[in-house]
Amino acid sequence: MSLSCCVRRDLLTRLRENGAASSAGQAVHAHILASCPGAVFTIGGATLDGEWLAAGGISMALQSNWLFASELARFDRWDRAARIAAGSRYSKVWNTQFATRIRAAAVLACIAVLPHSTAVIKAFIGWSPVV
Repeated sequence: MSLSCCVRRDLLTRLRENGAASSAGQAVHAHILASCPGAVFTIGGATLDGEWLAAGGISMALQSNWLFASELARFDRWDRAARIAAGSRYSKVWNTQFATRIRAAAVLACIAVLPHSTAVIKAFIGWSPVV
């Protein structure tokens, strides 16, 4: 069985701190069991299969959407000046949030296509923090 959900970064941080979870997967699993009445009955006996929490394209898409909606919500009037301001603010916030990820992905993609790059990719993954 697979369970998918989205969690805001601030909530995940709080869940990890409050539950002393070593991984995001453990924190989310504990939160679901603690806060959803039917979860214990439905998935209470389930165990985590390693560090199963994944982040990827859908995560960035959802976060981008949230950032954009937050910028749009700042304006009571929706005239040309507001649209330009919202777009400008969104662009800056988006770059702050995602530019490093995009650059890292581009570098890894360039390395991954090189012959004998497996060792480099494995080393990089080993240095990455556990989410």
